[in-house]
Amino acid sequence: MAIYQLYPTQMALDTGVFEPPYDKSFVHIVRADDCQIARYLVADGNHYGDEGSVVWGDPKLTTCDLISVDGAPEHLAVETFAK
Repeated sequence: MAIYQLYPTQMALDTGVFEPPYDKSFVHIVRADDCQIARYLVADGNHYGDEGSVVWGDPKLTTCDLISVDGAPEHLAVETFAK
């Protein structure tokens, strides 16, 4: 299974979806078969902040980049919150 990094698009940042920045997650590292499953693990796994789950399933608001291709499926729970 692959490892993906999910993070906000410039459009999401420009439109204020992640404002104010506190209590919001900005990066997720997820192990999954593909980006769709990676997005599902973040959104439906309750691994998000006040930005809500919808943004993590929307490719217009978040990017999903492939990092690696080895491993088992899981959300690796690497989350960053602005302070």
